Parts: sequence; C-alpha cells; structure tokens
Amino acid sequence: MTLENNDWRPDRWSTNIATKLFGCIGWFCALFAVSASTLTGETLQPNQVAVIAAKNNRNSEQLAGYYIKQRGIPKENLLLIEFDDEDILSREKWDTSVRSEIAQWLKVREESQPIRCFVTMRGVPINIGPAETRLQESLIYQFIQGHRERLHRRLVETVNALNKLAIDSTEVSSPDVSINESTSTAELIQAYEKSVQQTDLRLQSIISGDRQPTIDQFSRLITDAGGLTLVIQNLNGQLQRGGSNLPEQQKAVLVQQFNQFNAAFQTLQSVLDGTESLVASHETMQIRVAVIERALGLVGALRYTDELIANFDSDDGLASFDSELSVLRRPAGFDLRIALPNGLNVKYFDNPLQVVYPTLMVSRIDGPTWPICKRLIDDAMAAEKSGPLQGQFYFDLRGIAQTSTANNFSQPERRLEDVLATLAGNFQTKFASRAVKNSEPSLFAAKSCPEIAIYCGWSSIGEYIDIGDWKLGSIGYHLSPISASDLHNTESQTWCTQMLQRGAAVVVGYSSFTTYDHFLRPSFCNPEGFDGDKTIVENVFAELEWCSVRFVLIGDPLYRPVLK
Repeated sequence: MTLENNDWRPDRWSTNIATKLFGCIGWFCALFAVSASTLTGETLQPNQVAVIAAKNNRNSEQLAGYYIKQRGIPKENLLLIEFDDEDILSREKWDTSVRSEIAQWLKVREESQPIRCFVTMRGVPINIGPAETRLQESLIYQFIQGHRERLHRRLVETVNALNKLAIDSTEVSSPDVSINESTSTAELIQAYEKSVQQTDLRLQSIISGDRQPTIDQFSRLITDAGGLTLVIQNLNGQLQRGGSNLPEQQKAVLVQQFNQFNAAFQTLQSVLDGTESLVASHETMQIRVAVIERALGLVGALRYTDELIANFDSDDGLASFDSELSVLRRPAGFDLRIALPNGLNVKYFDNPLQVVYPTLMVSRIDGPTWPICKRLIDDAMAAEKSGPLQGQFYFDLRGIAQTSTANNFSQPERRLEDVLATLAGNFQTKFASRAVKNSEPSLFAAKSCPEIAIYCGWSSIGEYIDIGDWKLGSIGYHLSPISASDLHNTESQTWCTQMLQRGAAVVVGYSSFTTYDHFLRPSFCNPEGFDGDKTIVENVFAELEWCSVRFVLIGDPLYRPVLK
C-alpha cells in the first residue's frame, strides 16, 4: 500500500534487492489472494439502481413505480418491504428481519444484475433506533483492542530489528528515533519508514558476497510490515520502470510473479467476502484482521484497527436507515456502535483498504409531502434536459475564517470550514460574480440570495432562514447537526424540510443530532464533478467519509447536474 508522508517507496529499490525479496516470499502466493472490489470508474446506470418502497403503502408503491418508469429502471430492481407507519425502525427488527431480507434479495438479484446503489422511497423509515449493549459487541471491541496492542508490539519489534541491521555498518548513522509500546501509530510508521531507508543504504554499501544474509532478513521484516500489497506494488514498479527495455525472460518472470501475487490478493478478498455472511463475533473479526494483515501487513492492519477503535461510537447506536443500508455488505451486527469508513471515499481510490470497506451508494426520495417527492424526480430530469444550472452559487462561511483559532471551534469544524472556503474560492475563480461568499459574522440575511442554484453554509440549528428562491435542479447543504430531522412535518423549521418546500431538488442533512466529524465535506459539489457525467450520488459518496451514521441524501440519485 502507499504510505502517507513516505519519502522512500518500494519502487525505488534496486532490481537485485527486489528480486531477492520476491524469491524469499514466494511461499505467500500459495496461501492467500484478492479480487479487488474496486470502483468501476463507470457512471452509475439505471439498471444498477435498486428501489426500496414500503409494501402495502399505496403512496410509497406508486412513487416507486413512477420513479422506475421515469428513469428506466428494471422492474425486477424493486423491493417491497412491509414497515409500520413510523419514521423509526426498531434496531431489533432491523437486525432480525429487515437487514437479512434486503441482503438475501440483493444476493439473488445480483446473480443477473450487479447493484451499486439503493434509493429508498418515502414510507421507508428514516432512522434505525438505538440498541442495548450486547455482550458480543463488548467481546468484539475487547478483541480489537487486544489485537491492536499485539500489532503495535510486533511493528515495534520489526523497527528495532531493522535498526539493528542499519547500524551494523560504519557508513550509516544510528537512527535517532526512540520507539516503545507508547509510541503513536503515526510516529511508529514514520520510524519504520526511516529504518527501511537506513537498511537500504547499508545494503548498497556492503560488498556483494556479504549481502545475502542481510537481504534475507530485510525481506522477511518488510514483508511482515507491508504485506502482499507491498510485493504487488514492487513488481508493478519494476514492470513500469523497465518497460520495453526489460529482457524478455526477466519480463516474463516478473509478469508471472505479478499475476500470482495478484491472484493471491483476490483470494484474500474472497475470504473477506465469506465473513460477511457470518454472524458478527470476535471469532469472525479474528478472521478479518488476519486476512487484512496478510494483505496489508502490520502497517495496514494497525491502521485498520486504529480506525475501528477511534470510531467506536459511545452513543446508543442510532443511525439513519440509508446510512446503515450502505454498509449492508459488511459483517452483520458489527456496525451497531461504530461509524464505519466509506470505501467509496476518494481517499480509498486505488487503495487496498477499499476492499475491506464494501459500500453501497444510497439516496432517498422523500420530503414533507408526497407531491414534493414526485417533484424531486421531475425536477432532476427537467434540469438535465434544460442544460447547465441557472442561477447563483452561495457559500456562507459565517465569518468562521476570522475566528477559526477560537477555543470553542473544534478541529472537525475547522476542516469543514477549510473545505468550504476552498470550494467558494473555486467557484469564484470559475464563475466570477455568479459565486457569492459570505465571510461576515452573521449568516446570509432573509431574501439576500436570489436565484439559488447551489447553497452551502453554516449554521442556524433548527431555525431556517428564508434566504431566497430556489432554481430548477438546485442543491442545498446546510451544515447543521439536525438539518434533516422532523422531515415530514411541514411546520418544521429544520433546513432540509424548508429547502425542499421551497423548491430545492437535492438536499443533504442529518436525521438526528450528528457530530461534525461525521459531516459530509461540502466539496461534493465541486464544479469539476458536475460535468453531466457523474451522478449526484457518486459525487456525494466520493466525499462522504463515514457510514452507519445519521447522514441522508435526499433527491434522485441518478440526477446529473451540469455547471458551465
């Protein structure tokens, strides 16, 4: 895998050292392998969208039928599920029936048609309720903590062993990094990278006859640390560097090795896929972390367990139905108390961790009234036919840039503000006066934003401000922790409810109180992404970091906005 802040890369090794490394770990391909479940790179198509509606709810079924007809979605992609007429589905019902019903339907449907996206209709619950703490969840968490300590200890030992190899030479100075079991993961990885650099220098300094024992030990250590991904990356680097200059025999050997290790990587993915049908337990998690360690090494596995621990949620497990649906392909039950990484996020593009985080895109056709739901479909299609979005682009920074060092401004808020400020600058560069940025201490005032095409801004919690009129196909994102709560109450002053009633075609929000570290980055509406090719749901999920949270995207997922 590609390590962050890494000035040393495996593809810089000499061919001789790399060849020795591969000879040392040939046994590995006989054990494991990965079928990369990566992004296709192709735009979402109607036949890849599945629709969920409420069974025996006439309005929900009719809305689903209308959407399927308008977008040309196969009728076989419709799943009807019986729900009570409530916005919250009990966690028990989700666990014991609804989740498995959807998963089984998806398994059968994908025998003939791959599904990449779900769209839920009004009538499908908005939230999945809280759950009582379970012994099994506690055991899983205890296992992850214990395994993380073991991974950390082994990587410390690996770094110390590499340092010993490095200082066994007068040409190389002793590493100046002191590490132990209290060293942070970031510092430990940095120390590992430095120790590899130092050992590589030593290998270049000693005479050929004395190299082999050191090369063998070096190979074993970095294979443990970097996993199969390191080997594949290295082979690919040799093939790319050598190109047509490689002797045919050497190239054939490299290609054969690359194919063997890549097949091994695909087998690992098959093992991971197999765990998804198992009941969540610490035994299942043992299998997953063992597979991940084989694929990504100590470094990748340590990062993975750190992410799980860091995002183990201390609240009651409340999540939006759609966000929980997006992780349907993860092991059942394990998502109750943690925010789970979104494998479709841009940071996982061409990253081995993407196969660890299989994710479905999900959007919702919903709103305060049934006519508004139908309008979301009609407006999206009409906007596509009418050409580029008309109107203005508004970005409300609420003066945060001037006060971002204040003690009451959290780090997640700072990151969001930075993204929002950059986004506003991009729009001003591309669209000049059509882009309006507010950096004043107060929010945009009522009626100060005529002809809204796109609006992103902070943060009037639960108190909508009627800032202006919304154009055909318009998109609204108010960065508020409860912006999509109380969605079906026409009197509610939450932002999603009011933006929808005033004409927005797409809104983004949170179905219950959400912390800022789980917020969608506003960069989903970057002008480069709205080219008429990628859909709104693809743009959103490329910037969404977390699933199994309280996030909702309301609007036609197949909508393709155009900005020019």
